[in-house]
Amino acid sequence: MHVLPLFGVAADRIEQDAGSGRLCVVGVFHEVRVPSFPHVVQSLGVAARFEISAEECGREVTANVALVDATGYRDHLDQRPRLTPYLQSDRPTFWDFALNLPPCTFKAPGRFHIVLRVDKQIVAEIPIWVVGPAEVGASPEA
Repeated sequence: MHVLPLFGVAADRIEQDAGSGRLCVVGVFHEVRVPSFPHVVQSLGVAARFEISAEECGREVTANVALVDATGYRDHLDQRPRLTPYLQSDRPTFWDFALNLPPCTFKAPGRFHIVLRVDKQIVAEIPIWVVGPAEVGASPEA
């Protein structure tokens, strides 16, 4: 997979504008504050943009999104075939990847990564901190 990651974010949710078709990333964050553990976060979105090579345009790929904790435990949240965009003849081709994830359970505080793989290759890692009431403000600035 020949992709150049340009950005990746965690957000409250991803919406698509009915008129323009543009993606709207709502509530970008790097820290999740929860009242107690375990805690289920009902709404979590992930968005990333990649520049892709001509060879990657217009083909079906398998995308996998996983939530990985500090111990390396992976909770696979989504895996499905996706079609990459078709080649733009006179400019770079960009692939906007966006997904609203199913509810995520956080069993303890700590650093997590939302890991995006395309055809088994890691193409983006988005770090988030999950903190309880005592840890609020303890994570490093993004």
